Amino acid sequence: MKLKKPKKQLSEFSIVRLREINDELVHEIAERKKEIDAIKAELSNRYAEEATREILSRGKEHGEYTLEKDGVKITCDIGQKITWDSDMLKEIAQTLPQDTVHRLFKISISVPERVFQSITEKELLDRVSEARTVRYEQPKFTFNSPKE
Repeated sequence: MKLKKPKKQLSEFSIVRLREINDELVHEIAERKKEIDAIKAELSNRYAEEATREILSRGKEHGEYTLEKDGVKITCDIGQKITWDSDMLKEIAQTLPQDTVHRLFKISISVPERVFQSITEKELLDRVSEARTVRYEQPKFTFNSPKE
């Protein structure tokens, strides 16, 4: 179903109509995303092997390859995701001089909020609170699902 752009300004609609429009748009977006995903899956079925072979022939395992089919350029991007074993890195860091650790590693320490909320020792709570910053985001509004 194709929605027509409302002729009225949104401020002129009732809350009920705003919700209806919102629900229709959310549904339409979900359907379009499914269609786009299906197209991308088909491109992958057709050209993933060729793109992978080309990237490997360059001596790489990831990268970008642009091919042209029927006058249409298609870009394939094979990314890489790197993960690190935190426990192993901690062990390595313990064996290195502190200046090397600071030069080599990105160190980020945080306290999960539920753990922070459970701290009962006042002195510890005061010290940890000094390192805690709370920022509030802009309000976000959504319509709740109707009760059936």
